[in-house]
Amino acid sequence: IVRVLDVATGQTLPDTIEWSKFSGYSWAKDGSGFYYSRFPEPPKDAKFQALNENQAIYFHKLGTPQSADIQIYATPALPKRSHTGFVTEDGNWLVITTTEGTDNRYGIAVLDLKTAGAKPKVLIDKLENEWSYAGNVGAKFFWSTDKDAPRSRVVTMDVAKGPAIAELISQDKAVLGSVGIVGGQLVASYLVDVKTELRRFDLNGKPLGT
Repeated sequence: IVRVLDVATGQTLPDTIEWSKFSGYSWAKDGSGFYYSRFPEPPKDAKFQALNENQAIYFHKLGTPQSADIQIYATPALPKRSHTGFVTEDGNWLVITTTEGTDNRYGIAVLDLKTAGAKPKVLIDKLENEWSYAGNVGAKFFWSTDKDAPRSRVVTMDVAKGPAIAELISQDKAVLGSVGIVGGQLVASYLVDVKTELRRFDLNGKPLGT
């Protein structure tokens, strides 16, 4: 069971979430509630025997029962897929990552939280490559991926338009480990001669040094 604690008062709120595991918990920008992943409630005689299938993402509004939670994303035709979601730093998008098993091969969908009634948009459906979110500026998203680049590269995607990608930082002889937006710059971590090397780029991919 997941409970909610008001850290300002130390009070445990009455909200409870059940059947949630392998989940992140990501708050809406206005603090009205949070997004989380859960499995269907199993039959009472099979609480500890049900398979971990049909995981879906829900939104829980504070102060309401779990039965009122809104389902955001699910793939009932593909019950073995798991889904987790997080809200971007600007609070405008929910990024949904889909996996099956433990391989680093992901599907990606996004939900425009600014637009009432918007539906999740699937950007990457086939679980063939790694896609790691590095940040976004509006609808321009930055990803590190091993698609067509076994040592990984950085690409951008205008998620308002669709899944087309544009290469921003090409594959290097060194292996790209991670990348993120810090202070308006891209900071990338590479493995160079068995040591970590940080490199900086502007948001157009121009090198700024290590």
